[in-house]
Amino acid sequence: MHSDAMNYCKGPDLKESRDINLYRTKGRVLSISEFCCENIKLLKPQEQNILNEYSEDLLQIEPLFTSPMVRSSSYFDGKQSMPAKRSGTRSAYIPSIGIKIKGCRPGKATFPSWKLNEELGVDITQLPFGVLTAESVMREILAYSFIKKYELPTISKPNAIFEYKQNSACMQYALVSQVSCETRVEQYIDCMGYMLYDIIRLKRLGKLTKSEVGLKRIDKDTYGNKKTDLLLSYNINGGFRGILNSNIGNDIISNEQLFCLCDFDSFKIIPFTNGDSFHVRLFIINAFVELIKTSLPFNDFRDVSHNDIVKVHSELINYYQANSTIYRLFKKKFIRFSQIQKWPSTFVDKSISEAFESPAAFELLQELIPNTYTLENIGPNSIYVPHN
Repeated sequence: MHSDAMNYCKGPDLKESRDINLYRTKGRVLSISEFCCENIKLLKPQEQNILNEYSEDLLQIEPLFTSPMVRSSSYFDGKQSMPAKRSGTRSAYIPSIGIKIKGCRPGKATFPSWKLNEELGVDITQLPFGVLTAESVMREILAYSFIKKYELPTISKPNAIFEYKQNSACMQYALVSQVSCETRVEQYIDCMGYMLYDIIRLKRLGKLTKSEVGLKRIDKDTYGNKKTDLLLSYNINGGFRGILNSNIGNDIISNEQLFCLCDFDSFKIIPFTNGDSFHVRLFIINAFVELIKTSLPFNDFRDVSHNDIVKVHSELINYYQANSTIYRLFKKKFIRFSQIQKWPSTFVDKSISEAFESPAAFELLQELIPNTYTLENIGPNSIYVPHN
């Protein structure tokens, strides 16, 4: 599970060992076909068209399970259990059959869902943490259809849906998928063993030489080029993962190389039409806000205590743009794409600036760059994720 969701869960301690058990529980196992028939109206018409056109192979799949399985032993019906591996905080992985069950931990915990509002700020709503909503499952299925349409790499194929029930009430869903790999880039991030305290102390002693974190055994430019190509392949075809799913932890590594992106429960289609400046502007803003979220963080500390909030925001923008590998590579390719579309360069530059000057970008930049302003203002309702 994303580190940001883990830091802001409201509920019991959710930590446990790598080896876990799955338990049979009350509810239904739905085929992809059954679930889509019941819930397709949760998607917009254009999204429905993509799913209907490119999900045919999913609709023929027979579920591998006959009863829903759950990580929470309190919902055990006493009839069957099986060993599995912990996959994030709310999911499970069964290596022997290559199955991942996403959202199989019903409970009272919640986590924040972030969406851009009309003022380009972040609207935060609480979603059930341990399970998926019906719309979240539909967006995962939509993303698979989108990936198939545009021939993008993936390690996952949906197989079935668990619908959990207690006293006849639906407790939301888990998505069962066949997966070929579960190695995430988080395992390769190199913060040199520094905690936030170390970063602040070394910075003030003048001994901090690192800025952007490294990647163990992975060439950063090779990684960055593959990732920006993937992001553009999604974006230029209208595919956006949303702020939460753009977390860097959703980069899948195979043979110590970036292979694909994963986790799409907030995936959406944002189309653009040349000549429609309003929607092109929103397209550009969403692309760069998601880019910030999916960037590598920094082993650095910025003392901005002498500045007001406007200057703090400006300083974080300048620092990020000067030091982010992903930003450098993505912007160059995005500008080339915009030139092919014949978008005026002044319009593109203004829209990119709007993205960075938005309240949403300010929040996300604070995740990446440890700084005095954030530490002085962090509170129980903050969405800031402490570095490392």
